[in-house]
Amino acid sequence: MAQKLYKRNGLRRDRNLSDLGNSTESLNNLLNPLADIQDATFISEDLNCIRGISNISLTNENYREISNLTIEETDELGINRVVRPVQTIKNRVDIIQITAGDPRLNGGPGLFPKYYSSVNGDGYTDGNLVVGSGEELEPEEKNSFEWLAGDFEFGGKIRDKEVSNKGALVWEGFFIPTESGIHVISITTDGYARLEFQNISYTGVGINTYSTVIKTGITTTITADGNENTDVINNISNSDQILVGTGMTVSGLNINAGSSIDIRNSSTSFSINSEGISSDFSSQTLTLFKDQLGILETNHKYVTYPLIEYEKYYFKLTYFIPDSYTESESDVSQKFGLYLDRPNNSLGNSFPYTFLYPLDYDFTPSAGGSFDSFTKQNVPKGGGSIGSTETSSNYVSINTDSKIEIDYDPPSSISVVKNKTISNVGLSTNLNLLEINNTDSIEVGNYVFSIGGSEIPDGTRVASVINNVGVELDNFPTANVNRTLEFFDHRGFVKKVTGSIFETVSDGTILTATSGDTDKLKTGMLVVGDGVTQYTGIITASSNTQVKVNQAQTVGAGTTLYFYQSKGLINESLTAFCPITETRCLITSGIQASGSTQLSVVSTIGVGPGAYVYGSQFADGTTINTVDDDTTITISNATINALGDGANFTVSSSTEEQKTLCCPPTDTSPPFDATPEGIDTSSSFPSLSLPGEISFEKLSIGVSTVTSTYSGSGNDSGCRLIIGTPIGNYDILCA
Repeated sequence: MAQKLYKRNGLRRDRNLSDLGNSTESLNNLLNPLADIQDATFISEDLNCIRGISNISLTNENYREISNLTIEETDELGINRVVRPVQTIKNRVDIIQITAGDPRLNGGPGLFPKYYSSVNGDGYTDGNLVVGSGEELEPEEKNSFEWLAGDFEFGGKIRDKEVSNKGALVWEGFFIPTESGIHVISITTDGYARLEFQNISYTGVGINTYSTVIKTGITTTITADGNENTDVINNISNSDQILVGTGMTVSGLNINAGSSIDIRNSSTSFSINSEGISSDFSSQTLTLFKDQLGILETNHKYVTYPLIEYEKYYFKLTYFIPDSYTESESDVSQKFGLYLDRPNNSLGNSFPYTFLYPLDYDFTPSAGGSFDSFTKQNVPKGGGSIGSTETSSNYVSINTDSKIEIDYDPPSSISVVKNKTISNVGLSTNLNLLEINNTDSIEVGNYVFSIGGSEIPDGTRVASVINNVGVELDNFPTANVNRTLEFFDHRGFVKKVTGSIFETVSDGTILTATSGDTDKLKTGMLVVGDGVTQYTGIITASSNTQVKVNQAQTVGAGTTLYFYQSKGLINESLTAFCPITETRCLITSGIQASGSTQLSVVSTIGVGPGAYVYGSQFADGTTINTVDDDTTITISNATINALGDGANFTVSSSTEEQKTLCCPPTDTSPPFDATPEGIDTSSSFPSLSLPGEISFEKLSIGVSTVTSTYSGSGNDSGCRLIIGTPIGNYDILCA
């Protein structure tokens, strides 16, 4: 500890050490006694490394001068090299602050137990094992009961401050897995424990919360079969499985004295020590026994149902001394350890506290921290939507310095989009994690359909895939049943129609949905199904139950059809601006000459007189006078320019001129006229006028031959293109 020498003569800090006349000598007098090492001395020069340090000496100007200096590092050869990628002083000073919650990003804070002074029975009693509300640990006790890796030791009392050696400790909170799948919780102890886990059918309403999954005590009975040749006891009932632990003594008819459980083979069978079974037996009552507190160590396991990563599951663990033990019998050292095996990464001999959260833990988004909030807003791996198409105030744009790459091949047949078919998959209303031992070809985002029933809700997708273990769905099945499941590619998927009839008409084929509707189906989408011709596309939507497609079909009634987008990037930013109730996109059938008032289109469905017509080929205020038939309309003003075959234009009941954007033109000819050979200059726009300056880096006219000359001067011609350059203007004669 530093000696308090500041009151001595010559060491007065309030006089800046100047009372000795030599400030260095004064400082040396102050520093020297600080050395605890024998023969060591602190002197003024030892402070040279920090002299000049100040929290106000760096100005903005100084910072700008050094901000771009690069950071160097010393490599393994002792050579200083610039850090790659390059880091500057500015990189080190600039700080991006994010919060990870407390302690959300690193897992849970763990659990502390409550102490109960009274225990009901010897451990196998049904109902509550402990009574009362329990006592919270005092702050000075918590170090002794910190979970850490889930191992505890007791030196005679399970709580030192209590008079009694007996009682119970109860840890209760939430278990939150970090990966989906089946977990195994093991308990090894020379004492007694009970584990309760969230009931598979728990609905979140506060009842039927727990199921007891490990139950230990002094003595109990089970009913099972036995095989003399293998010394295996099997066919253990569901209710008895939670009672079995390795190391327990087994007795009963046809069981030799001194037999004990050697290996737990499965949930329904275990092996006892060699020659433990004297003869075969069936449905026989066996007695399981465990005594010798602090001496006989047993092991118990619970194999969970499939768990979903980062979901909360109620967890309650009790360590206790059975009621029948006396105080003297329970005054022995005891051990209690827990172990956790995860689906893809065994933790070995530990159960980290980070998987456990107290019941009162704050799970609100605000407590999760900004990083947690950021990650939850990411577009999921299986794809998703950005922003909203419902209201313009929710539109979202994306900026990027790189190109956006869209790799999408429109499906040609059902075999291209059906990723996998799996038979006899067990569905349960309480589980959305399906056990599947071969997950090849299944991807996150795939749509899932049940064959022969509707237990998988419409729109259900794969939320995650656990390789060759199972798949997590984003919806729960609606019934407990075994079904064949089909997994379909999600890229470009629009919807499924479960029944259909095709009817050939003069200009295509009418598809009628016998089960379902045509909601969300639009012109240009593709349809695939068993026997459907490749690249069959929708020409137009006819009604709520019909669409017209471009190819005749020979498939029979009842064919299940799947609809997909025909292109990879679908921009629906104008959906709210161009509601289908007031806007239609018409497509020309053949070239429509300029000056026309009657136009041929593919279909006039949904269009009526009085609607406004928008596009560069139409005069402002043009409306539809009449709808002559299914493919012809008459407009109030003649077209200004020709429309090419298959050109889009907008028809709307709205008077907003911007409605042209609702049907982006596919004809790139305006202000030119479209012709079968290409484009012509329009009589309405004979001249090309480009306002402002035009800059050329290079102008090349190629090789020209003079065929005739003009006798006058160049200035006599009015047809000239004047090109300005830094050294003067140049005139180019124009024919």
